[in-house]
Amino acid sequence: MAKNDNDSEIFDKCLKYVQENVTKEALKRAQALMKTLGWHYFKLRDSKLMDRVDLFLDEAALAHACSAFYADIFRVEAFHSVNPTDDHKKAAHIFRWISRFRPVRPKENSPTSLKGAAVIANGMFAMLCAFTFLNINAFTPSQSERDHIVYTSMYRDIDPREWAMIFYQLEMRHPEKPQSSAP
Repeated sequence: MAKNDNDSEIFDKCLKYVQENVTKEALKRAQALMKTLGWHYFKLRDSKLMDRVDLFLDEAALAHACSAFYADIFRVEAFHSVNPTDDHKKAAHIFRWISRFRPVRPKENSPTSLKGAAVIANGMFAMLCAFTFLNINAFTPSQSERDHIVYTSMYRDIDPREWAMIFYQLEMRHPEKPQSSAP
């Protein structure tokens, strides 16, 4: 059997596995991740930064983001022989999906409710979710670094390959354990 035939056979096996199992497994694991990320939402909502901002968490959007996150992680593991996926890749993928689905919403659906801290709420939430996977406290990076992360979450397309390296560099620059972790 030629090398290309063997590679093709391995690819076919991976593809079949992904098609048959990823969606079910992603949905199952997404529930546990939603609890952790929900905990981070409440910490953000109750923080001084969000004082006088009336927000709610759209659980359907968060569920879609968590399912998409796990689907990506399972695909990476199946097709790239990376098992388990490292935490920097996980941080990058959750950052991507939280940024895309934007599950934090103002309670009022009016242009005036989207001002001040409410504008950056999803960017802050995406950053907190990403830092869940890293050995770094979300408020250890400089204000400038945090501002760039939030800005990217709000206005840029997020390539998880690039952001995995960015999160790795941030963790190397600010090595510490998070002060508080999810229950």
